[in-house]
Amino acid sequence: PEGTEADDWALAALEWAAKASPSWKFRYLAAVFCASHGREADADAWLDIPDGVIDDPAALLFRASLRKGEAAVRDVRAAKRLREATGAVALLKGASSVVCGEHIHVSASGCGGMATGGSGDVLSGMIGGLLAQGVDPETAAWAGSQLHGLAGETAARHLTETAMTAADIIGFWPETLKALTRDSATNGAR
Repeated sequence: PEGTEADDWALAALEWAAKASPSWKFRYLAAVFCASHGREADADAWLDIPDGVIDDPAALLFRASLRKGEAAVRDVRAAKRLREATGAVALLKGASSVVCGEHIHVSASGCGGMATGGSGDVLSGMIGGLLAQGVDPETAAWAGSQLHGLAGETAARHLTETAMTAADIIGFWPETLKALTRDSATNGAR
């Protein structure tokens, strides 16, 4: 299936999965999917959980996750508006980064330690490096965001989120690339 028909199939699969195994993760994924495919009302419906529906100890985690989902949906909408207004690839970096070009990409790599001065400059440099190598702007923005987040996660594992700086993201970049290359070789990719 293509276009709207493919979107309908994907949404039906998410609905089935959510019924088979109720989880905030499915609601989150469904909401982001709907928002990125112009189904604003559906996105809002996936995130609308009446108070009192969940009354177990996991309720606080569930609510926090839905708030994160709501933020991701807002970011998708904002990225789409920015893309439409400028015609450029839009990247909104945050807890869930959104890249909007011809397609929408959502990346959740990274950690709280990256909320430090200079981190955005490192991201810009990574994207610029990819562009200089001839990577198209949409791919460069998505890959740069994802790799930036993974390098930040690597730095945090070694130093803690509290102690890391933007320079550490650069410092742990080679280790991150080696790990990705090793994982790709292990899985048979070339």
